[in-house]
Amino acid sequence: MDRICYFPDPSNLTDAVTKVIAWLSESEGGATLIADDKGTATRSLRHLARAGKEEEWLRARGISLQTLRGGFSLRGDRVALLYPSVKCLGEVEERLFSPMPSSSAPSDLLVLVWNEAQALEWCRRYAPKVIGNVPAGWKQRSARADTSNVPEDIRRILALVAGKVESYGYLKFNERDRLKADMTINWSCWKPVSTEECRALCYELGMPVEATDEVVGMLDNRHQGKRLQVKRGERGYVHNP
Repeated sequence: MDRICYFPDPSNLTDAVTKVIAWLSESEGGATLIADDKGTATRSLRHLARAGKEEEWLRARGISLQTLRGGFSLRGDRVALLYPSVKCLGEVEERLFSPMPSSSAPSDLLVLVWNEAQALEWCRRYAPKVIGNVPAGWKQRSARADTSNVPEDIRRILALVAGKVESYGYLKFNERDRLKADMTINWSCWKPVSTEECRALCYELGMPVEATDEVVGMLDNRHQGKRLQVKRGERGYVHNP
């Protein structure tokens, strides 16, 4: 799947929306426009479609309007997210990862950005094509850390955790405690790994942003000298990668 991160010109947001709609309209297999809620869609499309007629106007152009709040489906070859929140972006990505017939999987995903910070981790994970009013120094800020110096045993442990996350769809409570226990007991092995390296490796292993944040948060707490709370049944657990 090709991913595109589109930074609009803040002085001309209507132009960005117009271009997104044109991009979706070019899809021969249909397309989907997703917003967090109807209000976001209505405000963004008011220079193009008459109030209350937005969905009809989009359908005439082969575009299905979907919202996170109302539930959504991914239809057609192209999908665009209209100023999505972190929650919206995460749920769309989760849906893209779920099993689906290849014939119905979108081939392109475009994210129209409204908040640089929210786009940063998405870009670090997927390294999408970046277009529009790209912030200064964005390429350097969004680059992943080099993971070549991460010890092999830590790499294998994180690969095991990533596999569990893929199976359950999230970092299960017992897997979280086991990882905390290992970081506590084997801190000398984990200590050389920076949080930036850990985050980059989690992304390389395909771990979702939410689970990655949890793992990196544990490591960050250990680097700060904080104690990790582990439930009694997992306190002696050590990974054997």
